[in-house]
Amino acid sequence: MNLGPSACLRIGGVRVVVGSRKAQLADQAMFRYVGIEPTEQAILVNKSSVHFRADFEPIAEKLLICAAPGAMPADTAALPWTRLRPGIRIKPNGTPFAPATPSPAKAPANG
Repeated sequence: MNLGPSACLRIGGVRVVVGSRKAQLADQAMFRYVGIEPTEQAILVNKSSVHFRADFEPIAEKLLICAAPGAMPADTAALPWTRLRPGIRIKPNGTPFAPATPSPAKAPANG
């Protein structure tokens, strides 16, 4: 994965990793690339949807998922899906998708 020129900035007591190319956080090596050892941190925060889970769940006491403003919500279940295959999960560990059942058509009222 080509992150382009990257750096670890210190803002107060917080270190912030920035890169010149957009990329989802895939693994711990992306922190190590700028000198941060993930297993030695009390808290790690990243802006990524699900790509990080496989490599970070084993070292995490808990994963906290939050919604941030932007074009893609963190909770994909909140989107108005209408044409998904029944049974597909619309978020990690979510319930299977079930299409809405259309209401029976009503006969027109005679006036």
